[in-house]
Amino acid sequence: MANIDLAAVRSALATVLDAVSGVRAYARVPGQIVTSTDATAVVIMAGSPYVDYEANLLGACPEINFELQIIVQAADLQAAQKRLDELLSTGTGSTRSLYDAIYNDQTLGGAVRHCAPPSEASQPTLTEDPWLVSRMSVNVQV
Repeated sequence: MANIDLAAVRSALATVLDAVSGVRAYARVPGQIVTSTDATAVVIMAGSPYVDYEANLLGACPEINFELQIIVQAADLQAAQKRLDELLSTGTGSTRSLYDAIYNDQTLGGAVRHCAPPSEASQPTLTEDPWLVSRMSVNVQV
């Protein structure tokens, strides 16, 4: 049975996402999220199901699911939409795209066996703060 160190996996994923220009990745839900027009917050949340223990017990690669909550300051809504589009794009490089950052380091610096790049991103929503928020799901095999 493989060891599952959730804190280490979260930290490794946050390190990869922090490499994207202007992104502040949080391995856990922070008490307060501070963004500016140049910064974006990405909060690593537990996905559903969070941990697949059954695969681990059967000798397969245990799986962890995360949901990335992408939060862009939306005082200037057009700029926020442009920033979110940039972060959700592919093929633009790992310093501009969240997808590319994961795709280019699928072992999260050697911390996991495989981290699958997101297969989809949610429709953005506008909050009262004002923030523009989208979500991506990430599957990790330990």
